[in-house]
Amino acid sequence: MLGLGNSITGGAALSGFAPADFGSLDIHYDFSTLTGNDGDAVASFANAGEGGSNYNLSHSTATQQPQVSTDEMNLNSLHFDGDDRMQMANTYLTTDKTFTFFCVFTSDNMATDTFFAGNDAGNDQIGIFNNQNVTTRFNSNAGASHNSALYIKTSTTTGDEYDPDGDGSFNNSDITTTAFTFSASTNHVYVITRDASNTVKIFNENQDLIGVGTSKTNGHADTNFEVEYIGSFSNGSSSAQGTIGEIGLYNKTLSDSEAQTLAGYLATKWGA
Repeated sequence: MLGLGNSITGGAALSGFAPADFGSLDIHYDFSTLTGNDGDAVASFANAGEGGSNYNLSHSTATQQPQVSTDEMNLNSLHFDGDDRMQMANTYLTTDKTFTFFCVFTSDNMATDTFFAGNDAGNDQIGIFNNQNVTTRFNSNAGASHNSALYIKTSTTTGDEYDPDGDGSFNNSDITTTAFTFSASTNHVYVITRDASNTVKIFNENQDLIGVGTSKTNGHADTNFEVEYIGSFSNGSSSAQGTIGEIGLYNKTLSDSEAQTLAGYLATKWGA
């Protein structure tokens, strides 16, 4: 079982840029630094972000520990089999309703629910399913009456938001994005920004804006993002089925140009 460090290796530091250059990168796990053999269980992993060791990852149950993958992505990465997850040493909470999340991944099956991060109760979550629907829920400490999830359909350039309950509350047909569909067994990057006006934007490995939406708040003033688990949206539900290369959370909204710079860097590093 491995507990490993986080320095960038293999010539991956491109053009002098690193994700930490933008500041406020509190959570950062770069799994390219994993060593060991393919299939080795990973019991712990250190946070390289500004939040420090308060947010190191671990899991004590061997059957639910993700594994080193040496061949699914172009760099070493962390494989989740649908029942695995990693837990932070402490729950992390963003502030000011502004944050940016990024993930580099490849999925075994994009038709299944795949969640990359969330809190214990699952009231906060970021994931993707059905090849095109990016789902987010930012609930923080709102209590039992939690916010409804927002589904942003990336495969269309009009009416970007998927409205599963049919209430018509979202209709951003005036916003044009680049239509994009995620594929299984393909290295993908996505960067999700959220600003204080509840606007959510999604960028992909091509630096394209592939979705825009407005977070539901259900009247709650506190709509920050609370996260405790990586590779799942809670302790025991909807774990990822695939491989994560790198994942991070900024406690601020990156500008569009910053999000595109980050997406381009990660795409080059991970061959996406």
